[in-house]
Amino acid sequence: MASKEDLFAEAAQNWDLERLYEAFAQAKRQISPRSRRGLTDTEKLYLRGLLSGCSPPK
Repeated sequence: MASKEDLFAEAAQNWDLERLYEAFAQAKRQISPRSRRGLTDTEKLYLRGLLSGCSPPK
């Protein structure tokens, strides 16, 4: 089975993921200043999935 980092790996081919992670982390801190710095692994996974054209399950 693929690791979480390997899932939606094609997102890295079309997007600057590190730049997006930092932009989303900044937005997250503006909304919730006490939140953890950076994005969680799950948040990164969902972002890569969305960038690859997938949507989270309902």
